Amino acid sequence: MISVLYVDDEESLLDLTKIFLEKTGLFQIETAISPLDALKRLEEKSFDALISDYEMPVMNGLELLKRVRSGGKNIPFIIFTGRGREEVVIKAFDLGADSYMQKGGATIAQFTELAHKIKQAVQSRQADLAMRSSEEKFSKVFALSPIPMAISEYASHRFVDVNEEFLECSGFRREEVIGRTALDLGLFGDPSIYDRLNAAIEGGEKIRNVEIEIVEKNGVRGNKLFSAGVFRMGDEAFLLTFTIDITDRKQSELEIRTRDAILQAIAVSAGSLLGARDIDRAISETLESLGSAVGVDRVYIYTRSGTPDRPLAKIAYEWVKEGVEPWIDNPRCNLIPYREMGFGENARLLRNGEIVIYSEGISLTGTSGETPAKERCNAAIVPILVRNEIWGIIGFETPVRREWLPGVLDALKTSGVLISSAIERSMR
Repeated sequence: MISVLYVDDEESLLDLTKIFLEKTGLFQIETAISPLDALKRLEEKSFDALISDYEMPVMNGLELLKRVRSGGKNIPFIIFTGRGREEVVIKAFDLGADSYMQKGGATIAQFTELAHKIKQAVQSRQADLAMRSSEEKFSKVFALSPIPMAISEYASHRFVDVNEEFLECSGFRREEVIGRTALDLGLFGDPSIYDRLNAAIEGGEKIRNVEIEIVEKNGVRGNKLFSAGVFRMGDEAFLLTFTIDITDRKQSELEIRTRDAILQAIAVSAGSLLGARDIDRAISETLESLGSAVGVDRVYIYTRSGTPDRPLAKIAYEWVKEGVEPWIDNPRCNLIPYREMGFGENARLLRNGEIVIYSEGISLTGTSGETPAKERCNAAIVPILVRNEIWGIIGFETPVRREWLPGVLDALKTSGVLISSAIERSMR
């Protein structure tokens, strides 16, 4: 049942309209003889729609409409008048009227049309309220979501809005993002995937949990699950995208795979090392297995050389992956002072069986000047302890920055212990 307040200064028309509309069984009509009476009724209760005459004493229908709207009431408002001036119609809609209807003509047809306009105005307003409520709920979810979310134009892919989590995770400021595309910002680690994703979206494919690499403003890369969907607001199409960070999960998976590969390499090498007749060959084969398992460019063993007052480090064993220049025959990489190899300042850690990590390039000087090892970015140095003394070190090196994960380091310690045991056995 639609409740309607009808205001008109013609009492006979009020009664006639009430009788006809209520006879349909769709409406419950209350009447007011003046705009002031109508305003009082509106304060006392709510209605689904308001019908008003235009010409009335003290206050006309447009003035009533203005008072209703200025009071914050968005009730559907229909002007029902005998005057059909164009300027009145225009002003009525400017002030927020929902519909306009001129009195006159056949009675049944007139009231049938009025009933239709009331239903149409109420349904339209209810749809607007539902849409507004939906948009408000979406806006709150969008703003408060702990997941990075973004809205972009479907046609241009330019960002029109992003939430705070997007800004925090990407490192960009809002003004740097709005109006630009993900490609403009360099967000994709592989720029070619940008075109592939857009082509899939335009082809109507569902984009759900596609694994991609995202690059933050500071250059940090991370693994994300990317999802996207198209939605419409009015006549325009937009794209809603969001990402879920799986960097830690990927890192954990990588750590487990690498650790297991190292332990498997150690298990395979253990028999040949501990029972080896040719210890040099067994160590070289073990370094090859370890290098492939760890995923580095170079694995080497430096041992002590020189005199007691001038101890030097000499490269005794080495494995390098294909395409990497060996150091073992390079004089610049041999007979390096102990302190520059880390035996001095890190001796206590190494004697305790701890691994020393180098995350910056360091400069080492051998017998013929500067060694090419200064360019390395990452190295894990594992001690080889024989009879509680530092016999040497195993170095795992890569030119790219990497994080040495705890599980991997524990496995590398095991490799140091294995080689230490094999060397000690060979000395008996």
